[in-house]
Amino acid sequence: MTDLELAEAVAKRTAERVRDSWLEDIENLSASLRKQWQADLGALRDDLTAKGLLSSIQKEPVTSSLKARVLVVDDNPTVLDAIVRVLNSAGLSTFSASGGPEAAAILDVEGDFDVVISDMTMPKNGHTLLMHVKENHPNIEIIMTSGYSISEKDVRSIGAFGFLPKPFSVPQAILMVERAIEIKRLKQLLKVREIISP
Repeated sequence: MTDLELAEAVAKRTAERVRDSWLEDIENLSASLRKQWQADLGALRDDLTAKGLLSSIQKEPVTSSLKARVLVVDDNPTVLDAIVRVLNSAGLSTFSASGGPEAAAILDVEGDFDVVISDMTMPKNGHTLLMHVKENHPNIEIIMTSGYSISEKDVRSIGAFGFLPKPFSVPQAILMVERAIEIKRLKQLLKVREIISP
């Protein structure tokens, strides 16, 4: 083995160890954040149950039997791939699109998504996609991202669940997605309750 081949082999092994360590860190962080969020959500459910808005049967975690589906939209393939990998590592079923038109087509055909994460300032207009989701798929929560200075308040005012400024951390992304999923499913439970209540 030449010096160059040896150096390449060492570099490869080092990269693999770093990747494995990174994935392990993600798993530990997401588990910790998930535990905290479930505790907060449990307290919210208890409060709603006490007020008669939820039956005691509905106090179990709403994500326990369903694997959430997330559509990630970004025109930068490197960013897109990174977000998809992170969410997959957190146990989510993640799909991708490189722009607003492609994402809208996927949503219109499949539709059964819990959350959309979309870059807001990409050339293939993230704002237009947000409007499409709110009009045609109101049960899907949408999280906007951007590398530009944008106010989260402004993003929420046009219908987004939340805003992630780039670059965002792994725990930050996972926590916001999990909150969006839980809020969506809690809304569904409340809607069912309203329908069946006399």
